[in-house]
Amino acid sequence: MALVRVFPTSTTLPRLASTLSLTTKFVVRSSNLQLQSQPTDSRKLVLEVKDRLEKEHYTLPIGRNGRDDEDMILWFLKDRKFSVEEAVSKLAKTIVSFFS
Repeated sequence: MALVRVFPTSTTLPRLASTLSLTTKFVVRSSNLQLQSQPTDSRKLVLEVKDRLEKEHYTLPIGRNGRDDEDMILWFLKDRKFSVEEAVSKLAKTIVSFFS
């Protein structure tokens, strides 16, 4: 008599969705609240970048992902260690490529 090894054809996965909904709470935050909770120095830098983009790159579009999107400006400032010059330069290039 030969030995035959039988492997299961399908694997049962744990029901993650049901446990996730019972134990996890999701929080939705307004983007403006994030900016308002920042220190005044960050707010001043955001306004400075916004003004420079308006003066130096007035042809850039406005609105969401535009030159006046304060949340995006704050993100670029944080990413560039709050260097206004670098943030303005990179934002101008990014906005042009985004709307092209």
